[in-house]
Amino acid sequence: MIDPQQIDPHQLPSIPLAERSQLPEISGIYFAIDNTKNIQYIGRSQNLNHRWTNHHRLKQLQAIKDVRVAYVEIDAVEYLSEIEQILIEKFEPLLNWTSVRHQPARSSFLAYSLYALSDYVRQEKSFSEEKLKSGQTDDYLIKTLHLMADYIEQERPLKY
Repeated sequence: MIDPQQIDPHQLPSIPLAERSQLPEISGIYFAIDNTKNIQYIGRSQNLNHRWTNHHRLKQLQAIKDVRVAYVEIDAVEYLSEIEQILIEKFEPLLNWTSVRHQPARSSFLAYSLYALSDYVRQEKSFSEEKLKSGQTDDYLIKTLHLMADYIEQERPLKY
């Protein structure tokens, strides 16, 4: 069995989200990674190609610029769930901790950001006003806040 602790998603084969139909028909674990190398989502499938035909996180991931889908083949299908869980705990991808929301396309990034931020704060991730003032907050949280502010001020699509 593959050791999940040895998997580096940034070193795996990957394809742009827009080309997801080119994913192989293999069983494995997949990682949705944005252009700043943040892992947004981790999942498992017995057939990666079929899974991404109509993925439940597709709209959320399309709202993020330049997402790639990296994957590792896992032949032992009976271990997919266990390996996925270990990797989610190791990398803590944001979308694995948020619920799927169905929003109109025009406001999808803003809505996604607000929901993600609220879920992030609700789960406590060491967020506090004191830490915010002292600069000790998570960089990803700050980046999300800045992106939201840019979107609202500019009223145009965001670029990471």
